[in-house]
Amino acid sequence: MLLENVEKESFEKGINFVHLDTLGFQAKDFYIKKGYVVFAVLDECARNNKMYCMKKIF
Repeated sequence: MLLENVEKESFEKGINFVHLDTLGFQAKDFYIKKGYVVFAVLDECARNNKMYCMKKIF
């Protein structure tokens, strides 16, 4: 619900995209289900995990 509110308020203020970062063991699949796409991957971050840079364009 928090993510949906941020997206809605951003859109209403004329912002046309949201950017976020998440580690591989966190919520990458959750964000993909919500329409986010990976645009960059940083290897070997935080104890050999990958960091995924994600965005969603409205």
